[in-house]
Amino acid sequence: MTNVILISDIHFGLRIDHAILDAGGGSSDRLRDVREVMLSLYDYVSEVRNNISAVFILGDLFHRRHPKAPALIAAGRALAQLAKLVPVYILPGNHDAHDRSGKLYSLQVYEELSVPGIYIWKHGSKLPIDGRTFRPMPWLPEPKFKKALTEVSKEDDDETVLLFHQQVVNCYDAGWKIEGGISKDELALAGYAGYWSGHVHVPQSFGMGVPGGYLGSPLHFAFGEVTPDNPSRGFWVLDTDTLETTAVAVNTAPAFHRWDFSAYEDMDCVEVVEEVLPGLKEEITTLLADVPAYLRIRVQGPRAIVSAATARLRAALGPLQATGKGIRLLAIQEIQTDAGAGERLRKVMAGLPEGEALDPPGLVAAYVGAAATEKNAAVQEELTRIGRELLGEGRDL
Repeated sequence: MTNVILISDIHFGLRIDHAILDAGGGSSDRLRDVREVMLSLYDYVSEVRNNISAVFILGDLFHRRHPKAPALIAAGRALAQLAKLVPVYILPGNHDAHDRSGKLYSLQVYEELSVPGIYIWKHGSKLPIDGRTFRPMPWLPEPKFKKALTEVSKEDDDETVLLFHQQVVNCYDAGWKIEGGISKDELALAGYAGYWSGHVHVPQSFGMGVPGGYLGSPLHFAFGEVTPDNPSRGFWVLDTDTLETTAVAVNTAPAFHRWDFSAYEDMDCVEVVEEVLPGLKEEITTLLADVPAYLRIRVQGPRAIVSAATARLRAALGPLQATGKGIRLLAIQEIQTDAGAGERLRKVMAGLPEGEALDPPGLVAAYVGAAATEKNAAVQEELTRIGRELLGEGRDL
């Protein structure tokens, strides 16, 4: 039996505005988190070295197309150390591309320097491992990727595995369905034995009847990536014979957690907060017992009651942050609407079948609908911003 490790979307160099910087070093706490992920990967490979043939990184090793020195140095050290144990193959993602042509990638510097054990996959590459062939396809703009897939799939048999970094239609990214990209039908027509991709940070199956799916990022990078079950992130071990995958959690990386409360004109928002506070404090305390965390609590509704609710939350939860027991960020946010906007949003919610939640696109429709008729320019701007954020066009933390 031969195993390979799959990991993607490591994003060396991702900055978060509130992240702590090392004095003079240019390094943030998020960069340290990514280094910890790579160290966990190294430790795992060290322990089971005889059972691992290679590590495959499926795109977005770096966050910026032109990485800064701290990210370059940290990534170089981590990769060189890992490559002393097993070969490391890196597939360029969209964040690794010099531009949208897909012709030049920042990762190629490792190839030019001939770093032992580190290989950068090019267009047209193939890699056989113990009877199983892997077809890596670096990121390309959608039309070019579809054309390239049609061409290479003619050369490959039905035992080949496709590794790529693209958008797949109807998969979920930060709570909404992906509408643009390659369809699952188009992937299925290529006829591969399995399909694994980077790019989307939420791990999920493609549901195509054959093995494959999005690997997800090895740690949270934003609140938009939080899912209802919010499982631990990490990397995957792939059995090259059976194509079964096993998740390996990296529990050292801080997790992101979020809570959202809505209020309407006839609700006592402060009373609601008082009801949920004991359970919320207990949940946060339990979460912090494992790893540090980024926490966001949003209260949305009419401005007359939201401010009082958030003030109560800050008074109750502020002491938790003051203890320094692992809260990286505690963001308590108000989303204020006027009475009319709140009423329109309530009607949308009331029109749902019993027990059915409103998904983000539905919320967008409600917010944008309110914004379209909102007379107060400041409120209209805020509602529009929220809609864009939920769509991911202006995604914040």
